[in-house]
Amino acid sequence: MIASLTGRVARIDLDALVLEVGGIGYLVRTTPQALSATRHGAELTLHTELVVREDSLTLYGFPHAEEAETFRIVQSVSGIGPRTALAVLAVLDPEELRRAVAEQDTKTITRTPGIGPKVAGRMLLELGGKGVGIVFDDAGLKPALGATSRVWAFHSGQICTAPTRVIAQ
Repeated sequence: MIASLTGRVARIDLDALVLEVGGIGYLVRTTPQALSATRHGAELTLHTELVVREDSLTLYGFPHAEEAETFRIVQSVSGIGPRTALAVLAVLDPEELRRAVAEQDTKTITRTPGIGPKVAGRMLLELGGKGVGIVFDDAGLKPALGATSRVWAFHSGQICTAPTRVIAQ
């Protein structure tokens, strides 16, 4: 598994970039926001996810760890693959997606091209049913406690939530 890459941007394409690390150019698929925020020749760190298929190895990268984690979580929904998960992150940032899941807001999720009401409903069902909450390093305990009834992923070992209890470390 390749968890992250740091290197020089050698090329920027419409949906990917080539990150040169130690003389090797890695083709990394990413969001339009990440592509527009970087420049050719710039130093860049991407948090990555390697997707292994029968006929390909595809590397997806994100400037922020929470985006990579959200990418992994969205792919856990049945019928959602890496391209659709990337499309979700191109339209919704992780916070918007968390809010949509917590509020059971199919309209927000259907803004993603290729996701209709049926798939959005499945996403809400499967992500909402996970019963744990995303809480990042910069989150305070009080907001996390207020969200314990409708949260859906876990990150950083900071706070783990379930509908009946909260564990803070």
